[in-house]
Amino acid sequence: MRITFCLLIILLFFGLVFAQEEEIPEVAIAVEVEAEKEKPAQVVEVPLEKIEKMVNVQSVPDVMKRLAGTMQATGAALCASMPIVRGNDSKWTQVLVEGATLSPIGRPYVLNMMPLTAVEKVEVIKGPAPPQYPGSTIGGIVLLTLKSGDKYPGAEAKLTMGGYGRQTYELQAGGGNEEKNYFFAFNKDINSGWRPNQRKNLTESSLKINYSLGEGESLTFTGTSMTGLIWGYRPTGPNPFGSWEAEWTIDSRSTGSITYKKQISEKADYFLRVAPYSFSGNQVWQSYDKKTGKVNPVFMPWKYSLWKTEFQYNIRPAPEVVWTYGMGYQKDIFRTPGQQDVSKMGQITGNMWKKYDQTFQWAFIQNTFLTRNKDAYTLGLRYDTADPGKDIISPFFSVHHQIDLSTRLRLAVTKNRRFADLNELYGEGMWKGNINLRPEIGWTYQIDWEKKLANSSLIVSLYQTKLDNVIVADQYNQYQNVGRARLRGLELEWDKEFPIGTLWLNYTYLDAKDLVNDRPLVVVFRTAAPRNMLKTGFSLKGKANTSYDFEVLAIGPRRTDVDKPTFVGAPWNVTVPTEVGGYVLVNFKMNKSLSKERTLFFSVENLFDKYYEDLVFYPGPGRWISVGLSQRF
Repeated sequence: MRITFCLLIILLFFGLVFAQEEEIPEVAIAVEVEAEKEKPAQVVEVPLEKIEKMVNVQSVPDVMKRLAGTMQATGAALCASMPIVRGNDSKWTQVLVEGATLSPIGRPYVLNMMPLTAVEKVEVIKGPAPPQYPGSTIGGIVLLTLKSGDKYPGAEAKLTMGGYGRQTYELQAGGGNEEKNYFFAFNKDINSGWRPNQRKNLTESSLKINYSLGEGESLTFTGTSMTGLIWGYRPTGPNPFGSWEAEWTIDSRSTGSITYKKQISEKADYFLRVAPYSFSGNQVWQSYDKKTGKVNPVFMPWKYSLWKTEFQYNIRPAPEVVWTYGMGYQKDIFRTPGQQDVSKMGQITGNMWKKYDQTFQWAFIQNTFLTRNKDAYTLGLRYDTADPGKDIISPFFSVHHQIDLSTRLRLAVTKNRRFADLNELYGEGMWKGNINLRPEIGWTYQIDWEKKLANSSLIVSLYQTKLDNVIVADQYNQYQNVGRARLRGLELEWDKEFPIGTLWLNYTYLDAKDLVNDRPLVVVFRTAAPRNMLKTGFSLKGKANTSYDFEVLAIGPRRTDVDKPTFVGAPWNVTVPTEVGGYVLVNFKMNKSLSKERTLFFSVENLFDKYYEDLVFYPGPGRWISVGLSQRF
């Protein structure tokens, strides 16, 4: 704690030293320093108008796979769409919807698959995360903002039908004004999948209510709930290790937040948020017993809940300075009887259920200030403690230098972290827990160069992350802190607007290395992230109220977890390759406005029906044709 106290004093000293006395218009400076406080690190914003131009997007991971440095892994884990950020394990990526945790379990990843019907904006932090963000930040943070009724009034219904038995039903309605408004969305997504025994039938409902309690005082209620079933297909090889096809019944996945905001004065404000979460479901899968060599059907019921409370206070002693303080508490509770033979389904008694819990507490301080030449500095310090778990201190520093009116340079450094989840602490099925696990940490350094003109923007990012204390299972299936890795790369993002449409392009070079085994880092089902990715798309405004969207996603080859072709005998009798080949997907969409209130759309994903493997032994979907109609009321 002495270290923490000294660093806090240093932060205060720098804040006072760099405070300026120059007379500058207070409103303009206040707005600029507030923006820097909210986004002192690189934040990729994907607004609704960009999402609407993407082809066949159904959930949040579908949006992320269009961005630089990110990809979507399909297959395994119940055929869920798993976001992979800069080669990190997908369980390290935290998804927050209006401050509420969407999938704290870490697995299965299907709980992250929130549809986009209610989403107004997706923001992704891939590198250094400021201290104000709680939870895991090693694999990036995805922030979801829901639509509000004052911005999206009226009602809309949308129906999409297509290949693989796709049926998507969407309803949304909103109304009100800035003082009081509501927005409700409903989404039902059904498809039979592109492989035998695969299907999905998920239903999600979302609600957001904004209510003004008076001048400078507001209350916001948000909530989203999922129910349904998703069934994964059987892989063509021994992956995942120890299991085959699985079925996940989601009885309920509900999360939300209640946020109270208060503007105390022109110089101070705060918010208080509570965010509960609950999940119950049942997973059934075919388990392979290494000792007997037999495959037995097993199941595992889950009940998971948490309660998160966080408080944040902002004070602006001068127009060019803002201090942010915060603290929070979270308690997770996980109940399960463990892995059981399917013959016991419906016979789980109360005394068979085991209860595991974990608590988190945190506090942070963050100071953002502008210098005479309008450079923005942010210094922060965060303290986290977990039980079971350890304490961890995470410093943060960034400087945002304005080279000229259109060019900026940003440098950010921090220590990202992730605490062991309840499965790793207490075990799951064949995996043995370890309550002495230390937090995974990742020192991340990033430089961003931005050039913004009237109709175009270019961002180039260079980064390096060194991961330590990575949690992996050893030869006895016991979780241990034995992993070390290095992630470094380059990302380029460019977009430009033309009178007839828009064009975007991004390129990623990634060097993700397992430092323990001196080889490419494999984080998800035997497959490493690609070294190179090139993605581009353009939208054209046609005649007669018609628009066209094209996408080209080129993914480079990827290493696997073997250095030479390795044969695996019965019951699979397959060879694990050393590399998964690269592929290029071409997507197309056409929108036709039939009237002011009615739109017809047609899309084709994987236009040329390219066969490719998204993960080892998990082929990706072929040509996926969809047609739909939306109607405003």
